[in-house]
Amino acid sequence: SEPARNARLRVELPDGVSLVQTTPKDVQATRSEVLFPPATVAPGSPQRFTLTYRADKAGTAFFKTSLEATGLGDRPLVKEQSVEVVPR
Repeated sequence: SEPARNARLRVELPDGVSLVQTTPKDVQATRSEVLFPPATVAPGSPQRFTLTYRADKAGTAFFKTSLEATGLGDRPLVKEQSVEVVPR
């Protein structure tokens, strides 16, 4: 019932993956991590973040995302996702 304030999304990039672009664009990025700017998310209103990447090698790429926000507690919400990259 309350907005999630200061929501911060972090994506750890796996080896062999290069960042191409994000939405929103004003992110902090290194070779291995993308940190999206803090946002306030109203209840029942989705917030969309996108990340476009280029795979540099075939194999399984494991992405780890974490979400922190005021009111979510001391531990971030964490999700891991794998993507199978095939050669062209």
